[in-house]
Amino acid sequence: NQFMDMTDNRAFSVNGSYSGDFDWGTLSGRLYRHDVRHSMDIIGNPGAMPMETEGSDTGYSLKADITSYEGQRITLGHEYHRYRLDDWWPPVAGSMMMGPDTFWNINDGKRDRAALYGEVETEWTPAWQTLFGARYEFVTNDTGDVVGYNGGMMYAPDAAAFNALDRRREDHNLDLTATARYEPGKSHALEFGFARKTRSPNLYERYAWSTNNMASSMVNWTGDLNGYVGNPDLKPEVAHTVRASLEWHDAGQQDWHLKTTAYYTRVDDYIGVRWERDVVRAGRPTQALLRFANHDAELYGFDIEGSKYLGYAYGDWNARAAFSYVRGRNLDTGLPLYNIMPPNLRLSLEHALGGWTSAVELQAVADKSRVDPVRLEQRTDAYALVNLRTSYRYENLRFDAGVDNLFDTNHHLPLGGLNAAEHRAGNLDPVRGPGRSFNVGLTVDF
Repeated sequence: NQFMDMTDNRAFSVNGSYSGDFDWGTLSGRLYRHDVRHSMDIIGNPGAMPMETEGSDTGYSLKADITSYEGQRITLGHEYHRYRLDDWWPPVAGSMMMGPDTFWNINDGKRDRAALYGEVETEWTPAWQTLFGARYEFVTNDTGDVVGYNGGMMYAPDAAAFNALDRRREDHNLDLTATARYEPGKSHALEFGFARKTRSPNLYERYAWSTNNMASSMVNWTGDLNGYVGNPDLKPEVAHTVRASLEWHDAGQQDWHLKTTAYYTRVDDYIGVRWERDVVRAGRPTQALLRFANHDAELYGFDIEGSKYLGYAYGDWNARAAFSYVRGRNLDTGLPLYNIMPPNLRLSLEHALGGWTSAVELQAVADKSRVDPVRLEQRTDAYALVNLRTSYRYENLRFDAGVDNLFDTNHHLPLGGLNAAEHRAGNLDPVRGPGRSFNVGLTVDF
């Protein structure tokens, strides 16, 4: 969360993989273990509010690609992922509010996922291809008892109510995919499809328990500085998407191309929030206490991208463009969905000569006028940035250099959240984007 500083982060990972070819196809597998120990506090005032997190991921995946006959490929797979999490805040010496006990935010959190999936990809004719897939996932969540910093009224009632619950939850998730591609000629193609995707709540969305203003504001990964409280009865969110793409290009796919994609998504039990109360500073709400809750929602939009080869003049020149538009709405409240990017455009002119590649890029973002008032989301103004970059490759070495925001344009990030430093003074100031920055890099390929 933005109120704290990361003081230590240590990670350990082990991975192993296998791939083998057989008469019937290919078998591949992966086994992994990942441990993280994460500490937060206030730099310059150590011990003011220490926070500790320890998590581990363990799992494996198996996948078989089977060639049944010419033009068809079958994929079968199985995955298992085991996640464990402890999140605790040691007491602060001499503090009546943050002591004398350890605050357990997540105690022995468990999240296990086991999945089976299959896909069938078929080339019916040179012009027609289809892909059908299904995935079933069984998700279990659970956590142990919790306790606050002390047995006072700020923590004890919430902890007692949480500990009295049967906290184990099981989700049976089904994902489906069906897509088709039709390419009648060498210069255009049509692709359309349907997908059902499911996401189970994470441990914090279900099990963060304290409604205390300070404690709940420590449960935040969105950057909005609000306080969040979990909901053990959250349902998985299920998104149903229909999508269609049209693509045009020259016959050799070397000169130009244009692709446009339109989509509509209906989300049942979208994991949003429910307002509980405001936190007032300087006479106005600057923070909200929010509880995770299910809603119905919709998202729709389109993407357009294209390129054109401009010719050779002391190197090859290409122009590229990409535009995105998306709109989201909470169907229960009629309010805009949180954290939706406003319309944005990227234009670039690229040059390549031998080992050199260079580009000048324009990034333009419209004003963000549709905001979620429940989360106190702030509007941002439109802006345009110019970026420069160049790179040179020599054998296994690549040198990179660039300048971002060439003209040092002052701007706010539409999805950047709020500025924590300004927030302490009662201001709701969106996070500003970086000014002019110079970047250099060296990459060595082994």
